[in-house]
Amino acid sequence: MSNPILISLKIYLEQSCCDFFSKRQIDTIFSGGGFTRDESINFEYKRDLINQYYKSVDWESPVIIPKLNQVIETILYSTYLSDDAKNNFRKTLSDIGFKFDGNRVIYQPIIPNNSLFISQFPVGLPFGKPKPEFAVQIDQGSQKLKFEWKNGIGIIDFNVYPDLTYQKLAQNFNLHLGTTDTSLRRALRDMNQTEYETNFFLHYAKTFNMANQNIPILIPQAWIQWHSQSKKYLNPTSSLNINDIYRVDFVAFWKNKKFAIFIDDISHYATRKHNQETWLASEEEYSQNIQQARKLMKEGWFVIRFSNWEIKQKELLDKAMIDLQQIIVFS
Repeated sequence: MSNPILISLKIYLEQSCCDFFSKRQIDTIFSGGGFTRDESINFEYKRDLINQYYKSVDWESPVIIPKLNQVIETILYSTYLSDDAKNNFRKTLSDIGFKFDGNRVIYQPIIPNNSLFISQFPVGLPFGKPKPEFAVQIDQGSQKLKFEWKNGIGIIDFNVYPDLTYQKLAQNFNLHLGTTDTSLRRALRDMNQTEYETNFFLHYAKTFNMANQNIPILIPQAWIQWHSQSKKYLNPTSSLNINDIYRVDFVAFWKNKKFAIFIDDISHYATRKHNQETWLASEEEYSQNIQQARKLMKEGWFVIRFSNWEIKQKELLDKAMIDLQQIIVFS
C-alpha cells in the first residue's frame, strides 16, 4: 500500500478503535463495512482483531473506498462515542481532506481512479426493461464480451465517478442537450416498469430540473446483478443465488457512492392467494426484502426505499423528494 493517505487512515482507525471500542463493537464496525475475518479465532488483543479485518481486503483496489467510508460513518453514528470524541475524530479526518455532513462522509480525498466503475461492472451496467444479452466483439485481435446494444436497453460503460448527471450521460451517448437528447429523455421515461415508478421519476426530474442541473440522474431498471439464466434455474447454494436482485428500480452515483433506490408495492410485505383480491401481511415476503437490502449494503450500495402509497399522495411524494435529496446529499 503506497498511498500515504490510506496509510495514515489505516493507522488512525486502528488507534481510534482501540481507544474507544470493545472487541465486540469493533466486530460490528468492521463487519458492517464489508470487512471479514476468521470467526473461529478469539483474539486477545484489539489490534490483532483489527489487523485480521485489514488483511481481508485489497488495499490497492479502489473498492476499499466505500468500505472505509462505511467504517468511518459507523464510528460517527456510534452511541458509545462522546460528542467531543466525534468532533476530534471528524477534525483529524478533515485535516487530511475528508468532508462531512453531520456524521456522513460527503467527500474523501482518496479519489477513485477510472478503474473503480470497471471493477464493479467489468462489462458495463445495462439498464432498461428488456433483459440484456452478451455479444462477442473483436478488440485488437482478441475476442471480448460486451453487452449487446438493442432496443430498450442502455449501457453505461464509462467511469461514472465521482458524480453521474444527466448531462454526463448524454455526453457519453454523444447527444447534445436541447437538440439531440429528446430521444434519451423519452427512453428514460419509458424504461420505468410501473406507473408509480414513472410518476416518481418524472416528479424527481421536474422538481430538481434533472436535465439541466448538477444533480444525480436516476437510472431506471438497472441490471446490477445480471445472470444469463432465469431465477428458477439458479442454484441457491452457488454464487448465483436464486434470491439475488437482478435489477433495481433506480440507481444513482454521487460523491463516489452508489445508491440503489426501490419503489415498493404491496407485494414486498404481503401476499394473496390466486384469484383473490385480499392481501395478507407476509413475514416471509418482508424478510426476503430486508435480507436483499442487507446483501446490497454489504456490497457497497446505499439502499433507499419508498412505497407506492407515498407516490399516490402528492404531499408525501413531495416529502419523499426532500428525503431523497438529503440522503444522497445534493443541492
